[in-house]
Amino acid sequence: MRVASTIENQPGVTPLLERQFFLDQLQDALGLAADGCGRAVLISGEAGIGKTALVDVFTASAETEGARVLQGACDALSTPRPHGPLLDIARAAGGRFQALVEGRPERERMFGIFLDELKRRGPPTVIVIEDAHWADDGTLDLLRFLGRRLRNTTAVLVVTYRDDELPSDHPLRSVLADISRAAVHRLRLPRLSETAVEELAGRAGLSHGDLYTLTSGNPFYVTEVLAAGGEGIPPSVQDAVFARAALLGGSAKRILDAVSLSPPSLERWVLDSVVESDGQEVEACLATGTLVSVDGSLAFRHELARQAWIDTVDQSRARDLHARILRALREAGDHAAGVSRLVHHAAGAEDGESLLALAPQAGAEAAVLGAHREAAAHYALALNRADALEPSARAELLEALSRECSLIGDSERASRLLADALEIRRALGDVSKQSEAECGLGRLAWYQGDAPAARRHTQAAIDVVEPLGDSRELARAYSAWSQILMCADENTDAIEWGLRALTMARELDDIETVVHALNNIGDARMMQGDSEGRTLLEESYRLAIEHHLQDDMARGGINLGETAGDWRDVQRAKSYLEDAIRLCKDRGMDGYSLCATGHRALMHLWTGDWTAAADDAQFVLGHLPPGIRRIYPLVTLGRLRARRGDSGVWNVLDEAHDVAERTQERQWIARVAPARAEAAWLTGRAEAVGGEVHAAYELVLRGTNPWWIGELAYWLWRAGDLVDAPESAAEPYALQIDGRSAEAAAVWQRMGFPFEQALALTESDDGDAAREGLQIFHRLGARRVAHVVATDLKARGVDRLPRGPRSQTRSNPANLTRRQGQVLGFLSDGLSNPEIARRLRISRKTVEHHVSAVLAKLGAGSRSEAAAIARDLDSG
Repeated sequence: MRVASTIENQPGVTPLLERQFFLDQLQDALGLAADGCGRAVLISGEAGIGKTALVDVFTASAETEGARVLQGACDALSTPRPHGPLLDIARAAGGRFQALVEGRPERERMFGIFLDELKRRGPPTVIVIEDAHWADDGTLDLLRFLGRRLRNTTAVLVVTYRDDELPSDHPLRSVLADISRAAVHRLRLPRLSETAVEELAGRAGLSHGDLYTLTSGNPFYVTEVLAAGGEGIPPSVQDAVFARAALLGGSAKRILDAVSLSPPSLERWVLDSVVESDGQEVEACLATGTLVSVDGSLAFRHELARQAWIDTVDQSRARDLHARILRALREAGDHAAGVSRLVHHAAGAEDGESLLALAPQAGAEAAVLGAHREAAAHYALALNRADALEPSARAELLEALSRECSLIGDSERASRLLADALEIRRALGDVSKQSEAECGLGRLAWYQGDAPAARRHTQAAIDVVEPLGDSRELARAYSAWSQILMCADENTDAIEWGLRALTMARELDDIETVVHALNNIGDARMMQGDSEGRTLLEESYRLAIEHHLQDDMARGGINLGETAGDWRDVQRAKSYLEDAIRLCKDRGMDGYSLCATGHRALMHLWTGDWTAAADDAQFVLGHLPPGIRRIYPLVTLGRLRARRGDSGVWNVLDEAHDVAERTQERQWIARVAPARAEAAWLTGRAEAVGGEVHAAYELVLRGTNPWWIGELAYWLWRAGDLVDAPESAAEPYALQIDGRSAEAAAVWQRMGFPFEQALALTESDDGDAAREGLQIFHRLGARRVAHVVATDLKARGVDRLPRGPRSQTRSNPANLTRRQGQVLGFLSDGLSNPEIARRLRISRKTVEHHVSAVLAKLGAGSRSEAAAIARDLDSG
């Protein structure tokens, strides 16, 4: 299928300039879709660049050729509507599809219903989701879901979003990365050229003068300025909007006030109930182009125009209008308006009573749909007004917000909230809820690296309910204690407590605790080398999915991946972790998805995919707060930097060491110590290698994991502090310690560990083997390792060593963009954000985003640390 060939020829559509190439790309995508090869088209650009205008031309032409067009938009509400675009699309599609979606089925079923709709026979479908930068978590998950499944449909998914102010930690970025792996066209719209601006001015019968200088070619700025009549050309879009509105009377401006407060649009019937007008004022707004009519609703021509106008609305008038709109919508029925929208107006009206009634309802609805950030925002709004609540109701609100904060990865805030709830439960004498809160605080304390506190809270959870006899709360407390012991590698005791919890939970038909206990027992048995443990873990994972237990789903997938990795079954570990990441992203569980991504970073390191390892590690460190879950990416990044010879090795490994030492848990110390030993060897501190691993080695000898024992024994051997490998050491390490490096290299090669293979080869007395190992280091980009090993080989008399790639600049080891490199340079000069903004002629907010991205990519904790790293790079 091909739509009309030129962008200027569409009847009823304003001509567009310099957009033909992009229309051609959309045409190609639709043609492929018509042949059964669905496509996604991602259209990005700054605000006002013409994304909507391009989409309007394309969809108008597609419809004339028989395609079905379904459109939805994300709204700039204070808290977005869960699945707002999908609900818009369902209403546009009508029929059975609308009825099914508005019945609010579970997320997986809702998404499946939509996919089935796209697989219907007939003409192709164009799905448009606009302004995805405002998308709720549920809509982001829908985009990810569709992006992976479009290939076998006759659909084109068109997504528009602003990329000029999209921060590095915006959840849309990871969604776009996922979609980009599918069949996708990426279109970034540029600004208009000076020639195009001159032509537009000429069409309007005006002189272009300084128009290009004032607008920088932004189409919206250009058209707004031209629409103002060309007299006294305003220097900004705000002035352009005001110039249009100046043509209107006072009553019409009151209409603009009301419409501006209700993004993205306000229904005519609502407007009629909140603003007195005779209809002529609305027509005046439409005639001047200030507002447009969309399906019986009124909206500003552009979101920028709405934002410009809303700043002019007096605060007391805004409160009054929000209250009127809220009253009108509630009288029409809450379901028709959408709870999120009601909350938006209740917040604007400062109506505490309505917020207390609506926000928890909206939070619960968002949580069920997997929009956990939106759920947290709603619960927080209610909590701000919770002083009037009964203590038990306030505690429930605190617990709900804590749960959502935990799921999105904000464990510190989750802990504070749950501690407040616990105090209320104690005062009320509610021992069941006390026990639940203590269990939750134990889990959160463990995430923050405070293992002693985790034990205290979990023991308290048992103590408060154990005197009352068997109960679900006691079974859950026993299982929580089993988890604490399992995490500490006290596996025999973990299994015993887990079995006690499992028996009680089965007698009480408590499936949630059954799933939790099976996970603990399976993990502990795996760490003891019992392969049956994996069967139990997989059963726990299956049951969690079957019963929609989100926490346990995530934990099951991550623990399957982690235990496989601990036994160096890397491909299996990667598979489990990929499943866990996908599952957590699909359900908006950012904290868990970041945790799994951090684990995956280490798997990438082991298998030699160092670019992916660095990307994963830097992304996670840029988003996760301090705590245990940072250890995997910290260790990964520290080893990468040491092997490559980059700066910033010890700042990340010192953080990892501090967290591991606070926990005093074998599993974390066993991961950090060998990384520090390797870094000491590579950074010229060979005398410190043994000291980094002695205590850790004694600790792991009391456990059962041969890989932890073997790796630490290997570094003690390299330090000259160990002669023979312990019997429990994993095979390749034992072979290396025994001097059988060729055999060890063969084992590492079979396992898929290229760095370890190369290290074993370079320990060989066989010159050819040593040269092969050095070549592997060069291929991996292990510059520092190659230098250290080559120096040693020369001293041993090995000649004809392979040369690595020619020396290249190391000024950009973190893959900074050109703009980020400029910002880093200014940071090194000590410039403030406002000073950088003036130098680069960008907004302070954009500078803040660039600084955050630079710190995350460098793994720096502060501006001064980033500047120090930059100076090291320049001197290197």
